[in-house]
Amino acid sequence: EMTSSLVGSEMCIRDSYDSGAANAAQLTDLCAALQNSAGMSSEMSSGYILAANSAYTLHDGVDSLIDILDGQNSIINSTSAGLQDMAEATILAAASAAQCGISADEFSALAATALDGTAMSGKAAGSMLNSIFNTLSNLSDPSIISALNSVGISITDISEGSNALRSPIQLISELADQFNTLDSSSKNSIADILGTDAASLTAFMSNMKSYSDNLALYRASAVSLIDSSAATSSELNKAVNKFSAASVSYTHLTLPTKLEV
Repeated sequence: EMTSSLVGSEMCIRDSYDSGAANAAQLTDLCAALQNSAGMSSEMSSGYILAANSAYTLHDGVDSLIDILDGQNSIINSTSAGLQDMAEATILAAASAAQCGISADEFSALAATALDGTAMSGKAAGSMLNSIFNTLSNLSDPSIISALNSVGISITDISEGSNALRSPIQLISELADQFNTLDSSSKNSIADILGTDAASLTAFMSNMKSYSDNLALYRASAVSLIDSSAATSSELNKAVNKFSAASVSYTHLTLPTKLEV
């Protein structure tokens, strides 16, 4: 089991350095902890950690990243959303969420809303959310503005005497309020504009009533996903230390082809 963890850690080390993450050794510890504590594959743990880190941290440590994992774990513990599905959704949609101004807690609550009780897989939920976020980051497109206006949704609010763009969360929430009142043709049109299918969007919109509860669960997280003993095992740290000596520059590091365990 330890050999398997170290092989997975080697993969995460390589992925971390290849991505240019300055906190690569710490990310590798987290990958190993996910593999040991959550039973996640090396590929999934690496993708999950790197996607969340790239979207929502400033490459200056892992405290904020651990907060994201713990917040998502808090939601998972109280809903039917699973860790594997949450990881897949994070891999596919966290970057586009961050780019359109959606915070880590908001994204996590939206991902859980798409997953909890909807029968959507993590890949399906992540793909749908990614399309929605990409669309809502392009509100200069007249077709998007027209589609939202057609169901009574304005992309702007009057703020201090001038028009201000509304946040993606505001637009998604208002669309959810309107969506179930629409006929099938209108639902299909909105789904097309948002780059997804009507069935998935309908399930997500119908479940938006749980968004606030999911957000509260994230913010109230008390139990850590990470088993600290897994992240600090002496065997793992010996492997990590081969690649993270303080005198070595990450940008000039040449990794060996195989870890010596």
